[in-house]
Amino acid sequence: MIFLNPAKAGALAWWMLPGLLLGTGAMLREAWRRPAWRLGLLLLVLYPVGDLVSVADGVNSLRSAAGLPALALVVGAGSALLLNAARDRVVVVRLAAIALMAAALVQGATFARDFFGRVLATARSRSSTRTRCWKPARR
Repeated sequence: MIFLNPAKAGALAWWMLPGLLLGTGAMLREAWRRPAWRLGLLLLVLYPVGDLVSVADGVNSLRSAAGLPALALVVGAGSALLLNAARDRVVVVRLAAIALMAAALVQGATFARDFFGRVLATARSRSSTRTRCWKPARR
């Protein structure tokens, strides 16, 4: 399973890219007026520091996890801008918003099926081969 593995597929899913781009653009445009958006940009710039200063080679999920809230904030801001634009604009923007929501739903369902399917399969295989490690009390 390579979903959301920074070393193989990046820290974000592909459907989040428009939100990330819109959010970054909006934050760059409004950063001089809104201190919260300046902080969001600072957190976004500091996101890869954990992997950059590490002695180990490559990207690690745990080192990258510290910056994921910043990415989530930027994606959320961009997605909110897209949904607000879809309310008042042409059909193309509405279709783009619907397509992104559908992609998010499909990716989430696929991830849940893969993750929980493996967890349940692992639990079933362990319970069938598990030996009894305790003895019932004798009366």
